[in-house]
Amino acid sequence: MPKKPKRHGLTPRQRRFVSAYLVSLNGSEAVRKAGYKGEQPDVAAQWYLTHPKVKSSISERLSAILGAEADTIRHRVIAELKKEAFETDTIITMQTGDTSSDRYNPAKMKALELLAKYGGLLIEKHEITGKDGGPIVLKWPDDNHPTT
Repeated sequence: MPKKPKRHGLTPRQRRFVSAYLVSLNGSEAVRKAGYKGEQPDVAAQWYLTHPKVKSSISERLSAILGAEADTIRHRVIAELKKEAFETDTIITMQTGDTSSDRYNPAKMKALELLAKYGGLLIEKHEITGKDGGPIVLKWPDDNHPTT
């Protein structure tokens, strides 16, 4: 039996997903527009968004759309986060009626958290399983995609 030729690009459904995702930036909606008929479009969207070729295609097309503007926005956001994280007081005084209390500055804490995530110091991982902890089963209308 002859071997299938290796596919180096995206499948037609992956291309449709990328195009739909760039319009709405909503993974579940993009999956449905790409032809997914299953009951868990959010799971399928996560699969697409973490697939290396799909992820790369989205990044390339977003870069082409946004160009240098994305870098400018990224630098400005990071500059503002740094300002909040490192130039504001850690402890603030809250005044309620006649009483006052000291507490951590929540804006500073959030800025530090976001900078730590951006710098790779905090990594969030979520495990997703199917019914009763089993594998997630995806239902595709054709046989070109994995089922678990």
